[in-house]
Amino acid sequence: IESKHEASEETTVEKHTDVVQLQKEHIEIHHNDEHKEHQHNENKEHNEIHNEHNEEHNEHHEHNEEHKEHNEEHHEHKEHNEEHNEQKEEEHEKEQLEGEEVFHEEEREGKTTEEEFPGEEDKDV
Repeated sequence: IESKHEASEETTVEKHTDVVQLQKEHIEIHHNDEHKEHQHNENKEHNEIHNEHNEEHNEHHEHNEEHKEHNEEHHEHKEHNEEHNEQKEEEHEKEQLEGEEVFHEEEREGKTTEEEFPGEEDKDV
């Protein structure tokens, strides 16, 4: 009888030990879950901050692209104006050369500037 009682006590102690072990494991799992959730929340906040930073960066990039396009348009206008000015200069030089040729031709024919253009003095070109 005594050995049955001792065996029963040992079984009770073993069961109690098992229950305590299970409780410890349950607490540990719960603690790990809390830790994981906390870590997840920290990661989520960290990612949100990064996302905001990236959005700001993208906005700056878009703004810079708009400036770049504007500058390219400005450059194209500048090139167009330079070409137009060159063309006008060439036309002006051509007109001057043609005018000089007419002047020299009239000189050879004996006409003077005064006869051709009354009121104007002879000009050395």
